[in-house]
Amino acid sequence: MSRLTPTEKGQLEEKIEDERKRQQALRERNLNISKTSTEVEFKLLKHFWNYGFLGLILWLLVYCVMRLLEGQDFAYDQYGNLVIALMLFFNHIAYSFTETGWKNRVMKAIARVWIVIGLVYIFWVAA
Repeated sequence: MSRLTPTEKGQLEEKIEDERKRQQALRERNLNISKTSTEVEFKLLKHFWNYGFLGLILWLLVYCVMRLLEGQDFAYDQYGNLVIALMLFFNHIAYSFTETGWKNRVMKAIARVWIVIGLVYIFWVAA
């Protein structure tokens, strides 16, 4: 076994460091390529679900407000649909669009308060 001279050691260490950098660059490039089509399809489906359902809830909310502003005399509860639409809206925002942090806690608190308000209102009117 032969011993390496300091010059050869330095050259070998440089080659090893260059090879590490090259492999790191390859790994980073492969991470960007490694997304499979199923992952992309799942993200698109989730995106469609979040915004599609949000659009549906907003349409329902606008419809309920328009019906309320028409000023018809209802023989039954006229605010129930609006309360339910608001419950759906706040819950969808809280659980579909906020992940972590203070926004998550605030939106979930608002959603829970609206669930309680909605349930109290529904059972009060139904009683």
